[in-house]
Amino acid sequence: MRQRRFVPMTVFAAIPLVLATLSASEASAEPGGIFGRSGRTAGQTCATASCHGAGSGGSVASFALAPLDPTLPPASLGYVPGATYAVTVSVSGGPAAALGFNWDSDAGAGIVTDPLRTRRNGAASRPSEFTHSSAGRFQSAWSFQWTAPAASQAVNFWLMGNSTNNDGKETGDAPTAPVTAQLLPVPVDLLSRVGNVNAGAGNPLPVLLVNGSHGDERRVVEIPTGTTPMEVSLWAYPGAPPAIPYVVYALSRENRAADVVNIPRGVGRFSFSIPLLGGTPVTVVNRLGHESKLGAPRIPGTPLGPGKIFRLPRIPASVAGARITLQGLVPDSTAPAGVAVTNGVVVSFL
Repeated sequence: MRQRRFVPMTVFAAIPLVLATLSASEASAEPGGIFGRSGRTAGQTCATASCHGAGSGGSVASFALAPLDPTLPPASLGYVPGATYAVTVSVSGGPAAALGFNWDSDAGAGIVTDPLRTRRNGAASRPSEFTHSSAGRFQSAWSFQWTAPAASQAVNFWLMGNSTNNDGKETGDAPTAPVTAQLLPVPVDLLSRVGNVNAGAGNPLPVLLVNGSHGDERRVVEIPTGTTPMEVSLWAYPGAPPAIPYVVYALSRENRAADVVNIPRGVGRFSFSIPLLGGTPVTVVNRLGHESKLGAPRIPGTPLGPGKIFRLPRIPASVAGARITLQGLVPDSTAPAGVAVTNGVVVSFL
């Protein structure tokens, strides 16, 4: 069988991610899966003469990644460092009397969610490698979880599938062609819009909403000009006081990668520089105080959260086509600094 060489893919094309192979040619007499056959090591797949080399072809393997936290950007935009993703592996075609797979990545760590049907490699050098169990060979899809590395780096994935006639011989089976992919971290301008509220206790939560939404997959909320109001609100969250003080800033355009800053003392990544760091965005509202450092509010006297912070009854037609980026700071008892960065929202005026 002609094996496909590794072709890096820097961005997945859709969610769920589906990367399919086109050909197959082998068999296996092993009822449970074998580690080390994903193609990560050159020449090591189940499509070899010593394994399932006399295949009949026609099988296809694919896998999909989806963040467990649905508020995070989809894997089509990259991975969020430290986030956990549901992984689904599928094999179709070929004899299909029994099927199997071997999946691996070179970073992050795997989590078994179906111990009856899947196994994870116990070797410290391969914490993300999975295969099927003996009981798992009578199905065409398997699931487990993968936690992305905390550091930002390119992550490579390998997958090999197999479709067999389950006769215990090395003939008449159909291993798939190797599947390879590469995933990069979410771009820094988008990653900065995730925020870190509640990150000290679990997944970051979107708490800053515009017209009841934290936005689409890129954190963009569209508002027609003319008659549609713009209402900014703050949701309650674990680690918040009963009455939530806050400060919210507005950048007069969509933030870019070059705008992103890190607020010292572990407060977190912000989509743009704020007055504390010498930036000059509009300080829209400020109930955290310290105005000499955090900025004097453009709209004074707003209520404490949770709930509506402020409301503009309509957006003038003259700003159609413009965008602004909103983001803020709130107290968070789960955060190391006691303060966290809210999610960012890009407001697009139509």
